[in-house]
Amino acid sequence: NNDSYLRSAVEKWLEKWSAEQEIDIYTAGLKIYTTIDSRMQKIAEDVSHEHMKELQRRLDNTYRESLPWRDKSGAVIPEFLEKQARKLPLYESLKKELQDEKLVFEALNKPKKMRVFTWDGEQDVEMSTMDSLKHYVSMLNTGMMAMDPYSGNIKVWVGGINHQHYKFDHVNQAKRQAGSTFKPFAYLAALESGMAPCDTYEDKPVSITFINKKGEEEIWEPKNADWSFSHRVMSLRWAMARSLNTITAQITRDVGWDKVVETAHRVGIESPLLSVPSVGLGSNDVSVFEMVRAYGTFMNTGKRVEPILVSKIYDSNGKLIA
Repeated sequence: NNDSYLRSAVEKWLEKWSAEQEIDIYTAGLKIYTTIDSRMQKIAEDVSHEHMKELQRRLDNTYRESLPWRDKSGAVIPEFLEKQARKLPLYESLKKELQDEKLVFEALNKPKKMRVFTWDGEQDVEMSTMDSLKHYVSMLNTGMMAMDPYSGNIKVWVGGINHQHYKFDHVNQAKRQAGSTFKPFAYLAALESGMAPCDTYEDKPVSITFINKKGEEEIWEPKNADWSFSHRVMSLRWAMARSLNTITAQITRDVGWDKVVETAHRVGIESPLLSVPSVGLGSNDVSVFEMVRAYGTFMNTGKRVEPILVSKIYDSNGKLIA
């Protein structure tokens, strides 16, 4: 499409190249070929659309008229919307004009006609900026990428649920906690440190004392997803297959969280990772792009491959220039 996550990603991909070549990609009449598989791309877009629509319905049914932004205890986070509003360019311009923040929020709460995205199609509504903000931050979003782990060719790039209303790309711009998908890096660190897939640990309560970034002593006691402990002795192979938090935490403790961080960076994670006991359980924020690249390293027998989005560029005369 003329305006899409993929098109924006290609533009960003070529920023450095076009600057180095002193070529304006918008006026030079180039033919730019991507590595995207259009058949896979269409399937991915359709499936993500269908799946996200259903997840949004579930979220809306769960919270209905209440607010979904909550802390770990389940309490609504105070000033959440206001903090989001302060990031808006409109807030900055109103602040310069009105000086007083109270007057700024009065202006942001005045209803006006606008068009918003819903899963039933675009709707013309009368909303204030704050109502609109509440509507958009209540919407779930997603990012999806598929890559050939041997060549690095990117086959699928789905940056979000609707590019017209959400420009932010959830493949390479958004960063979220990786959760259990991060665990293989802890197990790789364990194998490289000399452990074997058949080495065993007990699924039991774990308590780890460490010094946090404030220099204070902290105790971390991870639970399994079902909050239970089987007290069974399991091999690394079995524990990873079952994605057990308790055993992953013990492995991270024994190989060292610094080692897990170093391993993750080596296979393809570039985001800064806080070296803490929970690192093996995916407590750090990373992007979909990084995770796909890192998993590709496993598939490619340990050789890291850089993802490729643009394959060939021809000039206006049909000559291959890159």
